[in-house]
This record gives sequence, structure tokens and C-alpha cells, in this order.
Amino acid sequence: MTGVYNFRYLDMRASEEYERTRRYGGSLAVLFLDLDKFKQVNDRYGHQVGNIVLKEIATTARQKMRTCDVLGRIGGDEFLAILPQTDRKQAKVLADRLRQSIEQYSLRINEKNVVDFVRISIGIAAYPANGDSVESIICAADKAVYEAKKRGGNQVFISGGYITTETVGHKVIRTVESETATAEVSPRANST
Repeated sequence: MTGVYNFRYLDMRASEEYERTRRYGGSLAVLFLDLDKFKQVNDRYGHQVGNIVLKEIATTARQKMRTCDVLGRIGGDEFLAILPQTDRKQAKVLADRLRQSIEQYSLRINEKNVVDFVRISIGIAAYPANGDSVESIICAADKAVYEAKKRGGNQVFISGGYITTETVGHKVIRTVESETATAEVSPRANST
């Protein structure tokens, strides 16, 4: 529906990129994107308009990314971006551009109604800075987006934590977290 990948494909690509990064070095960043105030779109204008908004925002996000980056919808109004050979600092540049673009998003429904209030919160994490596996960096990015939303939304938050996972096969059996004081929040414009 949105024109971007589903979670199954994202999971496969994230694993491939992680293995490539682990083997040859560099960084692998993920962006966890969560729309702010999206529920209001569905409540006010219905799911059909909500679907249009999701599709247009996904298209906007995709246009801001490199061809090697992978964007997918993981459910509802949440998206995940896999950014190969990208560290947290580089990912923040992209995340700030995405946030600013979404802040300017507008959909005119009719003469009286305009959807111009949807914003986005973005959490950033990267391997190896924030975790030792794909699962751990996605978890760190999820926690970072939660922090961005907790701080009012419409902002970018870089994970300052490190998550270690112990696995048996592909099953995560334990997660250990540690937080550091390196978390960073991007300044935001007026967050109507």
C-alpha cells in the first residue's frame, strides 16, 4: 500500500547488511520512524485519507534517501530505514532532513480541511556503537524514538545506549542494556 518494503524484507536486508558490516567493517545505522498525530487523521477523515497520508509520507521519505538505503513499513504508522555504511552522525543528517520534510507535509482534502499537522519522531541507532546484533540496534532505535515522542515528538533522538543480545540460533534469549550520556536530540521547529 505504501510503496515501501514490508517487515519480512526489512529483516532479511538488515541481516545481510549487518553481516556485510561485521565482516568488512564500517557502520550500519537504522532509523525508527513513528508518525506523530497520525491517529487524528484516521479519526477526523477516515482510513482512506490515512492511507493516502501514509503513502505520500513514505514516498517523501524514500525520495530523501540514497538508493542503497532500505525503507519499510513495520506496522501502523511506523517505518524502519536501514542505512548501510552509515554512522549515527551521518544518519542524523538524513533524519533531520526527513523530519523537516514531514513538518512541511500538507494534504488538502477539500476547501475547508487540510491535513498539515502530521509530524514525525525518529530514533537513531547504529552497529557497532549501540549494539552487537541487528536485533539490538533495532531495539536501541525503538527506545530512541520512544524518547523522542516522550519529549514531545517532532524530533530526532540518537540512542546513547548499548544493547547486547545473547542468541541461540536466531532466538534472542537475553538482552542486556547499558545507557551512556551520549544521547543527542536534534532541535525542532515549532511542533504544532
